[in-house]
Amino acid sequence: MLVVLMNTTLHLGVLTLISTIITLVIGVCVIVALVKQQDSRLPKPVRLLTWAALAYLCVSWVVGYFCGVALMFKNPQIMGNQWKMIEFFASFSFFETPLVGVIHAMTIGSAIGIGLPGLLLLNQYLKSGRKRVAPAVRPKAEAPAEY
Repeated sequence: MLVVLMNTTLHLGVLTLISTIITLVIGVCVIVALVKQQDSRLPKPVRLLTWAALAYLCVSWVVGYFCGVALMFKNPQIMGNQWKMIEFFASFSFFETPLVGVIHAMTIGSAIGIGLPGLLLLNQYLKSGRKRVAPAVRPKAEAPAEY
């Protein structure tokens, strides 16, 4: 969220690149969290929050993809040069370009709407004294009888 807030006024390609890398790292972390929580006894709100984070990331990636394609069609001179595309996208003003404003607002809103409840649930979980969530016990499947 801090990078997005800085990018609203500074318009640096480096900040846009850092934001993209952070989004990719968050995506990997969300996927790992979903895999790890699969057979755990985590509370349902935590599980739903993880799925909400994945949904936000998918929407973010789709919007970013279509914005990138639109930029390439509108400005063919930057096609094929990733750095020029990043700098070009970073040059848009948060306040003057509605799409950039919506993207930044969506990012800040998701950070508050997903991140803050996540921190509160984590704090509540840690205060409860449980250090690790034990996996749910599944009954072992019996081997088929041989005839």
